[in-house]
Amino acid sequence: MNDKIKLDNVHSGSKKHKILVSVHVVVLVLLLIIITAFAMNRLAIVIKNPDQKITNNSFVCGADIINDFNKSNIVNSRDEFLTKLKSVAKNVESLADNESDPNCMFILFRYYYEFGDAKKARQYADKITDFNKQGRYLNGAINDFSGINRINEMVKSLEKGESNLDAG
Repeated sequence: MNDKIKLDNVHSGSKKHKILVSVHVVVLVLLLIIITAFAMNRLAIVIKNPDQKITNNSFVCGADIINDFNKSNIVNSRDEFLTKLKSVAKNVESLADNESDPNCMFILFRYYYEFGDAKKARQYADKITDFNKQGRYLNGAINDFSGINRINEMVKSLEKGESNLDAG
């Protein structure tokens, strides 16, 4: 009878051991997935202020348009800059749902600012401000974004007629 009890203890210990090993394997696999996600820049842990919102941005103006916009800033003359900027802006305006993307709004803001249209520049600056309040920000790849305060200063100067830019 004692031998039977000993065998039962051995078998139950074996089951416990198998469960313990299984739990360790599952934890290890989960850790590897998390580490891989961090390494691939697909996972982030963020500490935020209570008043900050976390949103999921979807971009209409992706990397190709942002690259075209950035290239418009690397030119030899103001005329070449305005020509390239106009081309990018017209492309953005033709995109469906462009008003849902802060990147598109910035490119259009910049276009109307450079061409001296204070009303349109204000319209897009206000949309960028609204996006910021919602926690939706511009793609960091946009080279000349200097902040929402600077955008509003630029529009105010344009509205006061302080700009010497050509209207177009």
